[in-house]
Amino acid sequence: MQKLKLESQLAGKESKQQSAQHVSHLREQLSEAERQMGLLKDKQNGTQQALTLRVKELEAILHKNKQQYTQLQMRRKLEHGGFTEELKSLTKCLARLELRVYGRRLPPPPEPSVRKGPPKSLEDINTLKGRVAALEEAFDFDLQ
Repeated sequence: MQKLKLESQLAGKESKQQSAQHVSHLREQLSEAERQMGLLKDKQNGTQQALTLRVKELEAILHKNKQQYTQLQMRRKLEHGGFTEELKSLTKCLARLELRVYGRRLPPPPEPSVRKGPPKSLEDINTLKGRVAALEEAFDFDLQ
């Protein structure tokens, strides 16, 4: 019986030592896991801040591009309006010149470079300017 008691005490001591070792090992694993979790949280926070900054940069770029697009649209509208006004002015000038020279407005001569209908491009405007200048020079008129 005493032998059993001794074996039992010895087994108890061994199991306490083993359990202490297991507890120590588990605590080490826990502290390592907590350390890694802290590192991952720091990494996530850094990534989150970097992404937040990038989103703000992209929003600023988008805002700037929208403003530039709006300004470009405005400029296009003003340019179109300017071309339209210049065409009207040239057409009136040509009509006055034709009235002075011929006493009536003549139909435009067929030229392959001039499109039918109102001129719509810078090339058409330049062609009209050339026609007006040629008529002014030929008949020595000043419409101003």
